[in-house]
Amino acid sequence: MRPDLEGNFEVKGGSLRAAGLACSRHVLQFDAPSLRYSFSLQEPWSTKGGFFQVGLADDGYGNFVACSGLGALYVIDKPTGVGRSHAGAAVQLLLGNTYHIALENDGKTLTAKLDGRELRTVPIAPRVRGNLFLSCASESPFAISELVIEGVVDASSRASLCAHWVEEQMAQAGLPGLGGK
Repeated sequence: MRPDLEGNFEVKGGSLRAAGLACSRHVLQFDAPSLRYSFSLQEPWSTKGGFFQVGLADDGYGNFVACSGLGALYVIDKPTGVGRSHAGAAVQLLLGNTYHIALENDGKTLTAKLDGRELRTVPIAPRVRGNLFLSCASESPFAISELVIEGVVDASSRASLCAHWVEEQMAQAGLPGLGGK
């Protein structure tokens, strides 16, 4: 990674901000999640531009469904040979404008909406379950002022999260973990 682009997410001014090269993956898996989020560009674009995307149904092996920018949709599922992109016309992000994106998932298709207006609907099978992620590659920071996840948390990830929490509590108490550590 280029040191001048090392990035991360941080909470600042009531929003989650991302700049540089940053990616964050939710610890829980969801079955057919729908998302709503609002974001804005916080500084003028550099001459190199930038990239921001929200992904869902990520399996951690490069298979996912994602929305980039203002509603471009991508579906990648290498085991089944699915690789689709539905970008539409290029749209310029304006400094300081807040954009409201909704990704509605019925388990078979994903519909992207911008400010309540439907942009496109794409088939997403078999990518209907997995983690959510945010990624950014930009010298100019993005601010995410709202992120709402609607969906059912996968049972196996609930059990995994619970076991992780128990391990942390035991470690803090100075007790050996469940794995005999």
